[in-house]
Amino acid sequence: MMEPKLMSYITSKFSSKGDMMAAEREWQDIISDMLPRFKEAGALRQVVTHVWNQEGSFILGNLWEYVDEKAFIACQPLFREAEVKLNERTGIASIIVPSRGVILHDVRLLLETVFQSLNQSLNKKLRIFMSHFLMKRL
Repeated sequence: MMEPKLMSYITSKFSSKGDMMAAEREWQDIISDMLPRFKEAGALRQVVTHVWNQEGSFILGNLWEYVDEKAFIACQPLFREAEVKLNERTGIASIIVPSRGVILHDVRLLLETVFQSLNQSLNKKLRIFMSHFLMKRL
């Protein structure tokens, strides 16, 4: 599995919950149809969030991870195409704030926990096997 080197996080603020939900559904329909093209361009992952800690606001967040800067650049025309389609289909206005970042640290706690548990289990089974093996040899 390729590890992402670059990510973008884009928030979109809407005037109502209805606008937010309609735009999110339509955006996902558009993006779903384009996913093979995004993958080919070097996008690795998309996560959509509903920002809930700003009461009275209707904000979606889109996290994208990319193989590298070239992939990020290659995806930009795809985003412009998707934005045009969204505007044609809904006409819903939003305030968009993009952020980009180079990934410095990527700690995956769930995987670490799984690997540690697996390692402990294997070590225990190996110790049991070795003790049985040695006992038979003696």
